[in-house]
Amino acid sequence: MKHRVSEETWQSEMLCRRPSREGLVFPMLSAAAHYRDAPPFELDAACEWWLAIDFGYSAPFVCLWIVARGEQVYVIDEHVRRGMTIEQHLDEIRSRPWPKAGRVACDPAGSTKNEQTAKSNIELLRRHYHVRTRGSKIVDGIELLRAALRTAAGTTRLFVHPRCRQLIQSMESYHYNNDRSEIPHKDGENDHAVDALRYFFVNRQSHKATVRAY
Repeated sequence: MKHRVSEETWQSEMLCRRPSREGLVFPMLSAAAHYRDAPPFELDAACEWWLAIDFGYSAPFVCLWIVARGEQVYVIDEHVRRGMTIEQHLDEIRSRPWPKAGRVACDPAGSTKNEQTAKSNIELLRRHYHVRTRGSKIVDGIELLRAALRTAAGTTRLFVHPRCRQLIQSMESYHYNNDRSEIPHKDGENDHAVDALRYFFVNRQSHKATVRAY
């Protein structure tokens, strides 16, 4: 059980303790444990390549390149820009030196049709990729992220390349409005990269998991 949940959930639900979070959503995040210049596994045919996308135009559009092998996940690159069309983002994505992603995880809200093109962002993505858009509660996706950063058994499964500066800044800044809130603060800046990463974890899992911290 300790390998399936985060340390915070173990402390609160199994030991009936309320861990001190000091307002941060990811207090376990550290450069020494999670930031790596190279993946902790060999890049071979057994690896899965994903894109994780949070759509935006006035708000930032975020794309994360993620490679996974078994339970270990490595965020290898990012693209964060405002004011570009989905076609321009796709051109930038194709220009990067990474293998073509087998799957894309993104926000189900991307199915809304554009007034000018009558096409949705997800429809445009599906011309090039296999797209997954499973919906979930924010708290469930956050728990998957926290458990990947550090399980109650002390295992780390999520690593980030230092070049992903926006993702790192977002995760280090992501916080709750107050100690009683389950939902992190949406500041319009630091939540988008975290949302993209959350979509990856929600869509990669093979079953629906619901976890609550009380």
